[in-house]
Amino acid sequence: MNLIIREMKREDIDNVAKLYYQGFWDKLKALEDLPYENAKGLIKDFLLFNEDNFKLYKVAKVDENVIGMIKLLSKEDKEIYGTINEKDKKEIGYIKLVKAGIVLKIFEHSVKKDNLYIDTVVVDDSYRGSGIGGKLLLEAFKETERKGKKKTSLVVIKRNENAKKLYENMGFEVTKVGRSKMLRKLSNIDGYYFMERKL
Repeated sequence: MNLIIREMKREDIDNVAKLYYQGFWDKLKALEDLPYENAKGLIKDFLLFNEDNFKLYKVAKVDENVIGMIKLLSKEDKEIYGTINEKDKKEIGYIKLVKAGIVLKIFEHSVKKDNLYIDTVVVDDSYRGSGIGGKLLLEAFKETERKGKKKTSLVVIKRNENAKKLYENMGFEVTKVGRSKMLRKLSNIDGYYFMERKL
């Protein structure tokens, strides 16, 4: 397998949107019945519309296929979000979009100065278990060191035991366990672990 990990480019947008969908859509109860094409459009309009954000992402490619991605944030990074267009507001429904926004806000993390935060890591369903996630995490550790940070951190949902096990094998430790009645009500998530790895 000829694996390349590099910064995201415009040509990767559709594949990264697909990875977001695979990794997270089933956790947004308010939007889970949204057809894939609508979901992909929403992800692209809101998260991937601005090329300035591409520097926050690294993608893993085999041949010409993006099979994984990781999004890294430090205190100094400024992420620019898009807006949801009127067509999506009508088709999806404003209330559903607000509920999904609340879930995302619960997971929003205030990044500390000495920390590099892994906001997102997803590996394509057909490549899970093949070591791609570990290689993306190694890229995060290199970036942590390059930026002069002391820790790398992330959040993982409780029921994702395979991911938690990978993170522990890569040196992360649970520093906080979170629960939220609002989160449980609006999503398919019953709790989460906040994990850190020191350099």
